[in-house]
Amino acid sequence: MALFPLRKLTVPLLGLTLALGGCAGSAGQYDKVVELAPENSLLRFYGKAQTGIQPLRVAFADPWEYEEYAGFRGQEMRLEVFYVTKARVQTAVQYPYALRNMVGTWNHNAGKSISWGESGDVYNPISRIGYQRYTLAGNASCAGFQTEWDYPADDPDNRPGQVMFGYLCAAPGLKLSDAAIDDTLANIGIRGISERIRRNDPKQLASNFGERSQLSASSRSAALAIAKGSSTSASGNVNFPFEFVVTYSVTGGDLTN
Repeated sequence: MALFPLRKLTVPLLGLTLALGGCAGSAGQYDKVVELAPENSLLRFYGKAQTGIQPLRVAFADPWEYEEYAGFRGQEMRLEVFYVTKARVQTAVQYPYALRNMVGTWNHNAGKSISWGESGDVYNPISRIGYQRYTLAGNASCAGFQTEWDYPADDPDNRPGQVMFGYLCAAPGLKLSDAAIDDTLANIGIRGISERIRRNDPKQLASNFGERSQLSASSRSAALAIAKGSSTSASGNVNFPFEFVVTYSVTGGDLTN
C-alpha cells in the first residue's frame, strides 16, 4: 500500500489567531462556522472507498481552535471524521472520550444496540490510529477510530495539540473488511502536515472566513445542520462544535476551560 509522505510542516492557522485575538472567556463572540469547498479543506482522503467522492465539509474556528468535519456516503462505505487542532501557544486539546464513548456520540450510532469486536491500530504518517470494530443493531459492520498527537512540551497535563476521531461502516449487507479499515485509516491526510502546501493553493481557510458579521445566519445554520446532524439524518454529531481546547499556565493548572 502506498502511503503519502509525512511532511514536517505546521498547519497554517496564523491568519486565524492574528485576525481574531481575544480571550477564551468570550465564547461565541468570535466563533465562525462555515461549509467548506474541497480546495479549502484541511482533511484529505486517499482511501480506495473515498476515491471520486466529495464529502460534506464544515469548519468551526475561534481564536483558540479549529475543528473540521467531513462526512462521506459512498456505495461501499460511510465515513465521518472530525479533526480538532489548537491554534495558539499555551493551549491544548482536552479530549474527553474513550473510544467506545466517542462512537456513541455520533447520530448514526446513538441509541442503537452495539456489539463490540476486536481492536487494532493502523499506521498513518500523522499518528498511529487506534480502532475497534462494532456491529450495530441491524447488522451494520463498522469500526470507530481515534488518535491524538502534537503534545505541547510545556503543558503540565500532557494533553495533545491535535486529535482526529470518527467511524466508518460498510454499506448495508456488507462486512467491513480489515483491508478497508487499513486502507481508509492509513490514507487520511491533513494538508500542511501529511502533504505539502503548494504555492498555488489558496491561503488557509481560517484566514478566509472574514468577520463573523459577514457570515449570514442562514449559512451558519446550514453549516451547523450538516455537522451536528440529527437522529433523523443519522449523520453528524450533536456535540459539534466541541470546543475541546483549553488554555494552561506553564506553572500548572488550567486558566480556563
